[in-house]
Amino acid sequence: MSPLPWKFYQALQSKYLLHVRSVQKPFLSAIAKQKYDATIIWSEKLSPLYTKKLITHLHLEFPALKTLVLGNHLSSPQRAELLQAGAKDCMSDAVCVQELLARVHNAQDDRQSTTATVFSYGGFEFKFKEKLASFGHTLIPLNKKEIRLLSVLLQKPNQVVSSSALYAVVWNGSPPASNSLEVYMSNLRRKLEKPFGLRLFTTFKGRGYGVIVKT
Repeated sequence: MSPLPWKFYQALQSKYLLHVRSVQKPFLSAIAKQKYDATIIWSEKLSPLYTKKLITHLHLEFPALKTLVLGNHLSSPQRAELLQAGAKDCMSDAVCVQELLARVHNAQDDRQSTTATVFSYGGFEFKFKEKLASFGHTLIPLNKKEIRLLSVLLQKPNQVVSSSALYAVVWNGSPPASNSLEVYMSNLRRKLEKPFGLRLFTTFKGRGYGVIVKT
């Protein structure tokens, strides 16, 4: 997103249609106007927290967009948090040009497996782009925070999504002082599970939540 080292810029430009944009300017609107397959965030001058928030927003708004992080200042736990927030890959800037191109190619290669626009299960349906939840022909009203929370969980079926990752989306990375996450999960259960006899959500004590479905 910020200017890449020249050797990487040259290599990528020779293989791909490349646009370079700064995170200091409106970037979400710029991405929305284009149909990018992948985004590389050069994070050397960005804080890990800001990078995490950036990835979370990109992952939420553009689920099919592959986000790769390139930077040498991130620790292993920080890279793990970025991957959990939705990054496809995290790399040190010590990688050679060939490795960078290989990783970008791998991210592109499996794009078909994660481009689902609709989640369906047991009569329940959620459309990611339209942000609409329904059961059969019945629309289920949800507020903005409920939609954000639900969207993240449904993008990772049969996985545990940590509370910190959910805080990053719904509360911009700052855990609320109260039990707001538990309250919102209870609201989702009340609106989605009880009226329709569904069982979507599982609580993993001390870890987070997940949408566990049988295939």
